[in-house]
Parts: sequence; C-alpha cells; structure tokens
Amino acid sequence: MLMVGSIGLALHLVLPQVPGVERSLRLVAGISHLLVGAAFVAELASELCYAELLGHSVAATNARRPGRWFMLRLTVTGYGAAHVLPGGGAAAATVAYDALRRRGYGPAKVGVALVVVSVLVYGALGVLFSGSLIYMILARNLGPAEMVASILLLAAMAGVALGVYAAYRRPTLARNMVERVWRRAGGLLGRRLPPGARARLLRLVTRLGEELRSARRQLILHPAGASKLAVLALGYWAFDALCLILMFAALGVAADP
Repeated sequence: MLMVGSIGLALHLVLPQVPGVERSLRLVAGISHLLVGAAFVAELASELCYAELLGHSVAATNARRPGRWFMLRLTVTGYGAAHVLPGGGAAAATVAYDALRRRGYGPAKVGVALVVVSVLVYGALGVLFSGSLIYMILARNLGPAEMVASILLLAAMAGVALGVYAAYRRPTLARNMVERVWRRAGGLLGRRLPPGARARLLRLVTRLGEELRSARRQLILHPAGASKLAVLALGYWAFDALCLILMFAALGVAADP
C-alpha cells in the first residue's frame, strides 16, 4: 500500500510539471476513435505486406510455403524484437531465421530469403525517402540551410548507392576503393588506422556483394514474382506512413502527408 501510495503521490506532483502534458492529455481526450481504428487497420496492412513478402521469398527458395498465420505472428514478433532488443532489424532477422529453421527450412535458403527481403524493403525505403527529398527541393518547401542539407544528403545517398553497386558488380574495384579511402582517412587524421577495422570493413564489402548477387539470382529465377515482391515492399512502408498520418488526424494535429 505504501508503494502504491508513493507512486500515486509522485504522479500527482510530478506529472503536471512535465512540459506539454496538459496539451497531450487534452489531445488524447478528444481523439477520434474512428481514425484510431483506421490507423490500426493501416498498421495491420503494413505487417501483412511484410508477412506476405517474407512468405513469398521463403517459398521461392524452398519447396513449401509457410502458412500465412504463422508468417503474420512471426512478423509481429520480429517487429517487437526490433524495438526491444539491441540491433533493431538485425534482432528481427535473427528471430525470423531461428523460427524458420525450427520449421525445417535449410539455413542457406532461409538466409537467401532474408537477404532478398532486406534488399527489397530497404531499397523501397531509399526510393521513397529520395523521392520525398527531391519533391521538397523542387517544391521549394525548405529553407536555405535545409535545402543545402537535403542536397548533401542526396549526394551521400547516391554515393552509398554507387558503392553498393560497385560491391555487387565489381567486387575488386569496391575493395580497392575502400583501401584508397582508408589510406586517405589515415593521412587526414595524421595517424595509422587500426588494421583490424580495415579488415572487417573489407569483409563487410565482400559479404555485401555476395548477398546482393544471391538476391539477384533468386529474383531472376522468379521474374513474375519479383514485381509482386517490390509492390509488397512499397506497401509495407506506405501503410506504415498512412498509420502515422491517420494518427495525426485522429489527434487533430495538422500534418501535410
């Protein structure tokens, strides 16, 4: 009783002092339950897109397809793991890998399926994000500093995309580029950089190229399903964004989609 009373007293004294808490409570009190329900449906559609994407990818690399109900439960569990455990998406991939292995799927084929899903999902995110930045730049919706930052960010993303493409198409060239950048970084800093970190970076570039080539081979084997997988990857992010827009609307907060 003493602990409950102490917590209640603390909330009574501290909570009103938190900046913006009164406005937040007023927003919650006047929330539109219909729009909150629509936001829930949008988030469920996002999770279903990812579950279908992963299920199709697993089916493409194996003789049998996991059940839809199992894939939805696995997706929601992985989503929770990504938000609770360190590592984010890596934790979710580990949960998915372990669950699929327990279902009897081969380790190499599960690995290829997860690589295909990652390439499509993060590729779709990159397309949406780049398109949004380009739209805001062309529409002049940004201030001078934001404009410069957006252009620099687009240039950095283009550089990363070129580096990934080089790792995929020209692995030797990509490794030589990493070597040159590493030496120049050491020269600019005026000291020799750790050789262990350089070796890990080179292994990462090599592994990235191998995984992208595996994903490409898998998509080429199933060209009809590749477009469907791309649509599901875009749907995953689109419905997720729609959930956010609907929650803003439910709270009465003006937000331009």
